Parts: sequence; structure tokens; C-alpha cells
Amino acid sequence: MRSGFDGLSQEQRYAIGALACAMLRKQGEDEFQRSFTDEYAQRIVARLDLPEGVGQGLLTLDVDDRQFESVVEQCVLMVGDEGSRFCAIQEMLSLALTHGKYDARARVLLQGLSMYFRIPWESVAAVELAIAMHIVDLSKNANEEDQEAVDQGIPTVETSK
Repeated sequence: MRSGFDGLSQEQRYAIGALACAMLRKQGEDEFQRSFTDEYAQRIVARLDLPEGVGQGLLTLDVDDRQFESVVEQCVLMVGDEGSRFCAIQEMLSLALTHGKYDARARVLLQGLSMYFRIPWESVAAVELAIAMHIVDLSKNANEEDQEAVDQGIPTVETSK
């Protein structure tokens, strides 16, 4: 499967994973948050396609509060130029939508990444809007196709909403 991380070096992908996992670890302090943050971190690390031991290490990464800002700075420097940083945010947005839902907690992570990556939030929000419009169009087309099938007497599959 192609990914927005494909054009990045292993070092850049590691830095993205380290930053995302460190931020998610801070975000997931309580049990309710922890299940979400662990699952989202696993999806990110899997998509980064890092060697297995490295990915597992990122999932257990725990950055001390006093070192957090320094780790963030190093990760941002390792990710590199604005284009690489923006691709990383777009890919994490895509990962946030893989189950058909966009959890507000994923959006909090993306807003934080946007700030650290010095990408204007308006740029990320524009991508969110474009994706939302695309999903609405796909839904309309699917509904129109279903209606055409019903009109022609072709059985359709009901989906729960």
C-alpha cells in the first residue's frame, strides 16, 4: 500500500514516529484516552514501515516532561523541509480516517503537529475540508447508484447507519 511516508528516509520516518508517539503518550494520560492513543500510535508506526524493533521501541517511548521540547525540536529538524512535514500531517490525517470516523483526539494531535511543524492550521483544515467534500460526493454517488438499482428492480445491500 502506498503511503505519504514513502518518499521519506528511514530517519525522517523515525522522527515522525517518535514525535507522534511522544505526543500521543502525553495525550493518553487516563485509561479512556490510552486505548485511543495506543491504537492510533500503532497505526502510525505500522504505516511508517520501520524495522520491527524500531517500531516497537517507538510504541513504548516515554519522554520526560523536561526533555519533551528538546525531543520535539530534534524530531522537527530530522523530518526536514516543509513539504516533508506537510506530507507527514496529511498521512496522519488519512490514518485518522481509516475507520470512517474522525476522532477529535486525532485532530488534537494533528493540531499539535501543525504547530511544531510550523504548518499553518488553515492549510491542514483545507485538506480536511477537501476530504470531507470528497466523502460527501462519494456518499451521494453511492446513494444515486442504489436508487438507480432499486428503480431497475435490482436488489441492493442495506447498510446500517
